[in-house]
Amino acid sequence: MGQQFQTPVRIRHRLAAIGLVGFMFVGLVMATAPAATAAVEGPCTGSVTILGVGYGPDNDTRDNPILVPKEDGATADWEGATTEENTEFQGDFAVRIGPTWIQAVTWQAANPDDTRSGSGTYNLDDAWDEIPDRSLLNGIYEGRARHSTDGFSCTAIVFLKFDGSPLSSPVVLVLIAIGLLSLAGLWFAGLPVKDGFFQGRPVFGAIVGLLAGVVAALLLQQFSIWPLDNLTTIGGPVIGILLGLVLAKVAPFGRTPA
Repeated sequence: MGQQFQTPVRIRHRLAAIGLVGFMFVGLVMATAPAATAAVEGPCTGSVTILGVGYGPDNDTRDNPILVPKEDGATADWEGATTEENTEFQGDFAVRIGPTWIQAVTWQAANPDDTRSGSGTYNLDDAWDEIPDRSLLNGIYEGRARHSTDGFSCTAIVFLKFDGSPLSSPVVLVLIAIGLLSLAGLWFAGLPVKDGFFQGRPVFGAIVGLLAGVVAALLLQQFSIWPLDNLTTIGGPVIGILLGLVLAKVAPFGRTPA
């Protein structure tokens, strides 16, 4: 026999399946979304001022992250304090990539005078000197600073955003191209090829769905919409795989073989 157009019942089933994927994504966001505000745990306080704007736990949020400029000569004025004994301290600063924290800076010092507060100015040029191309750093990041002694420990969560357009980075342009190809792949996986449980291409759909989820997570971070946390680095690929399988199952694009 030849091919026949989809029946209204089949169309409703396919729309319901696609809607189910959207419902799953919303549920995942509600269940795993991280705290939107920076926070400090322990007997410590601190703040930083960059380009005349002060940031602390009250106003450093995912929607209002610390803006890190890329121009030469920019500085960051910092201050911190604790109410507890602060001798023989150590600490580190790390950046979150999904469930993993990548350590960037460490410090350790003896403090026999038990100094419990400090302030200073950090020249950001010192940090940029370690990076060959400033355009490679874009988007929003979640950071974690830890400070501890024998008697106590403090942990601070911060949000950082690098100034500048992500479109100036060749990495972002490549990600956009891969993202468009993965969307085309999802469309191809949703073309009907047979009549059965999977009417499209499930293996191909799962692969390109995984790729689409990874690229989506990276682009959300690069365009400062969402940092690379558990939601995007784990949830994004999972949602992509499910979307690819659903599209392969219902094959909503084109005609279905009779």
